Amino acid sequence: MSLPLMMLNKSENSNYIDMVYNFDWSSTPLGPMDTWDPVIKNATNLCLKTEFPTCIYIDPSNWIILYNKAFAPLILPGYPALGTSVKYEEVWRETYEAYMSLAFNRVITTGKGLYFNDQPIILKRDGYDEETFFNYAYSPIFKSDGTIYAIWSLSKETTQNVLNTRRLKLLGEFGHITSNIESLESAFHIITKTLRNNKDIPYTLIYSAKHKLNTSYESLIANLISTTFDSDDKEKRNIPDYLPETHETINLAKDANKSYDTYIELKRSDATHSFLKCDSWPIYLVFKEGRNVKVILDDESLAVLFPIKISLDKDHVLLIVLIYGLNRLLTLDYQYMDFFNLVTNQIYELLQHGKSVEDEKKQTKILADMNYQKIMFFQGISHKIKTSETSKIQGLDKGADDYLIKPFSTRELICRIRANIECTILRRKILFHRYKQEDIKQLLLSIINMILSESDLDKTLLYITKEIYRRLPCEKVFIISNESFKNNKIVIPYENDSEDLTPLINPFMEINDNNTSNTQLCTRSQKYFNENSGVDISLDEYCDEVHKNVSILSVETRLDNNVWGWIKVHRSRNSIWFDSEIDLLQQISNHISLAITYAKLLEEIGEKEIQIKVVEFANNAKTQILANTSHELRTPLGAIEGLMPSLEGTTLTNVQKDMLKITSNSADIVLSIVKDVPNVAKLEAKKIILVNKTFDLLNSLESTIIMFGKKAATKNIELVANCEIDMLPRYVKSDPERLNQVLTHLLSNSVKYTNEGEIVLTISMQPREVIKENNGENSSYNQVVKKEILLTQLNDTGIGINPEHLKHFWENITQGDISITKKQDGARLGLSICKNLVEINGGEIKVESQLGKGSKFSFTWNVEVLPLESISTETQFNKQISYVLPYTIRKKRILIIHSAGNLRNSILNYLKSVEKVDTFDTFENGIKAVKSYKELYDQFIYDIVFIGLYENNKKETINFILELKELLCDSNNLAIIFIVFPSNERIALARELMEKFLGTFVVYTPITLNKLINQLIYMELN
Repeated sequence: MSLPLMMLNKSENSNYIDMVYNFDWSSTPLGPMDTWDPVIKNATNLCLKTEFPTCIYIDPSNWIILYNKAFAPLILPGYPALGTSVKYEEVWRETYEAYMSLAFNRVITTGKGLYFNDQPIILKRDGYDEETFFNYAYSPIFKSDGTIYAIWSLSKETTQNVLNTRRLKLLGEFGHITSNIESLESAFHIITKTLRNNKDIPYTLIYSAKHKLNTSYESLIANLISTTFDSDDKEKRNIPDYLPETHETINLAKDANKSYDTYIELKRSDATHSFLKCDSWPIYLVFKEGRNVKVILDDESLAVLFPIKISLDKDHVLLIVLIYGLNRLLTLDYQYMDFFNLVTNQIYELLQHGKSVEDEKKQTKILADMNYQKIMFFQGISHKIKTSETSKIQGLDKGADDYLIKPFSTRELICRIRANIECTILRRKILFHRYKQEDIKQLLLSIINMILSESDLDKTLLYITKEIYRRLPCEKVFIISNESFKNNKIVIPYENDSEDLTPLINPFMEINDNNTSNTQLCTRSQKYFNENSGVDISLDEYCDEVHKNVSILSVETRLDNNVWGWIKVHRSRNSIWFDSEIDLLQQISNHISLAITYAKLLEEIGEKEIQIKVVEFANNAKTQILANTSHELRTPLGAIEGLMPSLEGTTLTNVQKDMLKITSNSADIVLSIVKDVPNVAKLEAKKIILVNKTFDLLNSLESTIIMFGKKAATKNIELVANCEIDMLPRYVKSDPERLNQVLTHLLSNSVKYTNEGEIVLTISMQPREVIKENNGENSSYNQVVKKEILLTQLNDTGIGINPEHLKHFWENITQGDISITKKQDGARLGLSICKNLVEINGGEIKVESQLGKGSKFSFTWNVEVLPLESISTETQFNKQISYVLPYTIRKKRILIIHSAGNLRNSILNYLKSVEKVDTFDTFENGIKAVKSYKELYDQFIYDIVFIGLYENNKKETINFILELKELLCDSNNLAIIFIVFPSNERIALARELMEKFLGTFVVYTPITLNKLINQLIYMELN
């Protein structure tokens, strides 16, 4: 149900406006209305006077609601409304947290409005839960001082548009399954299979019974033919318990004595219906009354039963009951019932088609059997004839159908001729019936094709009128509509009509016309159809259009449970009408109903497409503006950033140095944001395409890691790079620039929001294998391309993310709460770029976080590992194709002393191939290990010692080195490498100890593989 625009009379709206202005606002946190900001007062005045559903949420700390008269129906019953806080009022809290909180925070953070399209919302209407869909927008309202103090909300219900689109899709599916139907039975199963999992019709059951005309219904047995609960193999039928007793067969004699008098009236704002309360399906009642019956089940769910009749032969019809379940969250309004009528009409057409296919097969078989029997008859006679030269039968071998043996009498000749004529007439009648069915099928398919090709409705109706005229012997054909549009009457042929409307030539018409048995068919059909609503036959009636008495056949076209119009066909007075002609007009009438419904839906969809194009145009304009703005800003910002370092070497006071540092950081942040803008614009315009080239994996990432290691050092934060080098291939194919771009944004985010602790970057690989076929002309085998997933994880000890925002983090990128975000230089575009780039590559990005404890970002990136044969010979011989330490280093014995466990593990991963590596967190444990080995083997165990050097362990480090040298006979063979955080104080400390002790070296964090290997090689050379 769609909520209409409320047209309020002046007095009614004036009373509501007075009520709002007289409301005791002093009892709310907003205070008296006289004290409100002028902008809020103007917004209130505009809200109350507009006719669209509008409300204002005022004061971000409370979000007090104020709304106009048109918005009132959207407030759920029992919800405190005007002047209450949607943020803190108990009944509003769930709605606020589920729908409003994130949207409001995003509007306040960005200062921009939000638009939501066809959002599903469950509302309480007339005491029932109802699924509705809304378009709604949130826009910020700025106070005079420039801050956002309120949010303007404009709503429009789109429920009926969403339902129309969904229902039209189902009707379109019916049009595509016609070719799959091979019989009446197959039609039942194909129909229920199409209706499975439909939101508007949760379930469908189909009962049928064969009925002999002019007999009672009590003797019938109804069989359950097909349901939406059937399995594909038709062997299982899992009918749920909440439905009434659903038997495979129902003896209607037992139901004939049941009393169907318990009706419950359900009143809704759009419609009122009476529902039959029953404990079993009222099949007998539907057959008897020949109308739809609405029922209410034990669990308060609803269903509606529709009858259908399919003619089997002149004495029998197939009675069918379609049981449709109703969606509990939808109102059974007139549109819903019209939808059921359209579905029923489509099912009727499909079943008629299945019956026609079945009849055609039977007639073909009958004709084949007759021919076979005739051939066998003559073959039997020929075997009995004496085969002398004078008695040979001439002609049978040349295509003759029959023969007589001389001498024969005149009676024999006449009987034989009469038998052959009757056989020929029967054959022609079968061919005529088959031709007629095929012609009708092609006509109906052509009408459906015109509907689906979005043809103009007038053109479709004109085409239908002409085709009726060409197929039925008549003087005039009219399609008349009750609706007022530019052409509500179509007549064929019209005056001065020069178009060729020659009737279709039926090659078997002369045989059919000479068959006088059709007169009885006409009499029965006239009587039968006069008893049915929607069909009217007048054999002698005066017609104003032609100014004479004519015979008129009129068939109604129904739409939305009303008569939309009629198809009227004129013949000369007292002309009779055949069953087949009336059936044809009824089928065409159903297709006209479908065409009109489809045209109306297309009109609604066209309006929505225009709105979408307007939004796309605005987005393209915004993208171009962003790109141009970014280009204009980058040059001056780059100049400012370039001048900052040159000023640092000049003589400045401490205050000036602090100001210069703040300016430099601010310029760096702004330039980073400006650089992100073109990437966002390209991503929105879908203009970014990843390249695929060969590169050294860790080499490509090293400069990024080192750069952010220096930035982290300025905040006294340790950046640890932990690479699983035994898993990582050296050369891969992918897009190194975009991979670095993602890593840059994530590292920048971690460094930015981490004030103490450490950041740990872990790079590993998840293997998988993909086979690509080599389709070259000379290829005789498949090429196996090994693909792997690069897994990058980033753990920090930063401020973390509020759990309330974590669920929709990628939609609303704000780390921490609003106050923290303001401290950290505002929101960034980088994470949005990361998500888009990772998804373009085919990977996935995730975030885990705890507020105040830190965050963990991880993403996967698809890379192609190069097979050995694809690497050049020079590369294979001059470079390693995997990360392998030099042989001299692998033979070393190494001791690592460092208090940080993540850093120890990082170095240990690089040195996995080394012969002996020991790690300890304290000097005490390290010296114990050295002494124990010395006592056992009387020799020093280590060649290289890594020591973590800090300001507070200087004395311990010196004592540890002195003790090592005492235990070592030749101290010149021991190399000591200080692991130093790249701050000025620790760099100076390392230099001091390197001057004090010979054979000491230094490596600065973050430690990368190349940095470690280069340091070890340098140590060997010195």
